[in-house]
Amino acid sequence: MLKPVAKWLSRDRATPARDAGEAIDQGITELPYYPTHIWIEPTNCCNFRCVGCPLSYGHNKNYGYGYMDMDVYQKVIDEASTFMEGEWISLHFLGESLVHPKLPEMVRYATDRGLRVGFNTNGSYMTEEKFLSLLDSGVGKIVVSLNELEAEAYEANQVGGDFEQICGAIRMMDRVRVEVGARVDLRINTLVRSDEEAKGKRGRLEEMFGTGWKLMFHRYHEWGGSVPFRHGAEDVTKACTFAYSALVVMWNGQVLPCTRDGERSLTIGDTRTESLLGIWNGTRAQELRRKHLELDAGALPESCKNCSMIRPDSVSWVAGE
Repeated sequence: MLKPVAKWLSRDRATPARDAGEAIDQGITELPYYPTHIWIEPTNCCNFRCVGCPLSYGHNKNYGYGYMDMDVYQKVIDEASTFMEGEWISLHFLGESLVHPKLPEMVRYATDRGLRVGFNTNGSYMTEEKFLSLLDSGVGKIVVSLNELEAEAYEANQVGGDFEQICGAIRMMDRVRVEVGARVDLRINTLVRSDEEAKGKRGRLEEMFGTGWKLMFHRYHEWGGSVPFRHGAEDVTKACTFAYSALVVMWNGQVLPCTRDGERSLTIGDTRTESLLGIWNGTRAQELRRKHLELDAGALPESCKNCSMIRPDSVSWVAGE
C-alpha cells in the first residue's frame, strides 16, 4: 500500500519530513506536515458488547456516554477541510456511528467541503432507507464488522447482535448499491488470530456474500492494555507512528493521538477551545512524541507502555484485500 502524501505545514527545513517515518528518523517532535488521517467519533454509545472492544471492559466510565454536538463537529470539519481536501476522514471510534441520528447530515457536511468520508459499523442499525440516505450524502466507504461467520459463534463474540439480521443488512447493501449504481466502497472487516484463520474466513465470506465486498482481516490487539489480549514482546523497539500521523476527536470534542487508546487516557487537546493544528503541534502532543523517541517503556504513559504498536510483533494487518 502506498503511503499517503503528506501536505506541508511549512518548508522551513532544508529536507523536511514528509511523513511519520521520516519525522521519527529525524528525531523531531514539531511536525512540518499536517495529520494524514482524522477519526471523528459521532457517539461512543453502542448496542453491542464485543470481545476485543474496550467498551466491553468498562473503559468508558470516566467519560460518560453522549453524542457529538453538531457545532463541535462543524468546527472540526471546517478546519480539517482547509488542509485535508480530497483526503479521508473516518466517522467512528469506539461507538456505533449509526446510533447518531444525524449521521447522514454529518457525512453531507463533510463531503460538501471536499472531504472523503467512511465509517465502520456493526450493521445492526442499517436499513435500506438509512443506506440510501447515506449514499445520497456522499458516503465513500462503509466497513461492516463481522468477526465470526456462524450464528452461535457470532452472537457470543459480538454480544447483542443478531447474525441473520446483520447478514441480511450486508446483502441488502450490496443489492441496493448495484440497483442505484452507487460507487461506494463496501467492506467487511473480520478479526482473526492468525493468517490461517484469515484464509479460511476469506473463502467462507465469499461463499456467503459473493465477491462484491472487499475483505479486511485484522488481528485482535490489546487496545493499549485495556482489553485482555497481550503482545509477546516487552522491549520497545520503535516509536509509535500514530503520534506522528493521526488525530482522534472524541464525541465530547477532546482529542487523542491514537485509535488504540481504549481507556481514552492520552488527551492532548480539546477542539471546543483549541484548533486542530494547535493541538497537532501542541505541548502535549510534542511531549508524547519525545517520550516515544526515547524508546523507554518506563517513560511512556500506561496506554502506550502496554501497546504492541511499539514492539516488533505489532503486525495487526493479517491479509490484504
